[in-house]
Amino acid sequence: MQLNDLPGFKANLNSSKKHVYSEVGLTTITQNETGWDRLKMLYCYRYQTGFIQEDVQMMNTIIKRVVFLGAIISLVSASSRSSAKLLEKQSPELPTMKVLLLERSIRRDILKETVKTTLKMAAFSCIIIHLSQAIAAYRNKSTVWEYGIASSLAFAFKELDQGMRIVVRAGSMGAIMGIIGGYVICSALSTSGWSQEERNLPRRLKYMSLQDGHSVKLSTSEFTRD
Repeated sequence: MQLNDLPGFKANLNSSKKHVYSEVGLTTITQNETGWDRLKMLYCYRYQTGFIQEDVQMMNTIIKRVVFLGAIISLVSASSRSSAKLLEKQSPELPTMKVLLLERSIRRDILKETVKTTLKMAAFSCIIIHLSQAIAAYRNKSTVWEYGIASSLAFAFKELDQGMRIVVRAGSMGAIMGIIGGYVICSALSTSGWSQEERNLPRRLKYMSLQDGHSVKLSTSEFTRD
């Protein structure tokens, strides 16, 4: 939607490369947007630059660091357990060929366990971080409930291969932890100006800049009635 299409207003262009939008005009636009519009803005992607919103870039950076750290911890843990297992099975009477096969099998087990744990951690982190923010963007408010939902699903997914009873128990525990953690996170986001309510307008400006092909600026003085 172009700003000039709004009834009773016209935009003053202070250059051919910059649009100056009023707070009134942007408020009209944001009031008419839907939850899907906000999700589209949040996860807008361009082939040349990737995700355009700083929020998503930060979330992906956090996930990459968590997964990298988790992979290292998983590798060290799996190696330690496998080394102990190898020492238990080794004996002077064991033929050299069997020892080599045992070592190869253990190395393969280490790799499989590390990859499996890393993928689980990546999925766990993505669900908690991205799902909570996607729900917040759709509802256009930051509350503890989206963290409770995301955490519940993440904990349930983590125990998906352990049987339905354990999955339900993990999901319930995740919901409680998510609500508690969500309270802390929401307080931090509000204090730092990164809550959904405060970030929606900057995302809209960034998104409109991309759609119009011009840089966008917010102004309360350079916007006039017809």
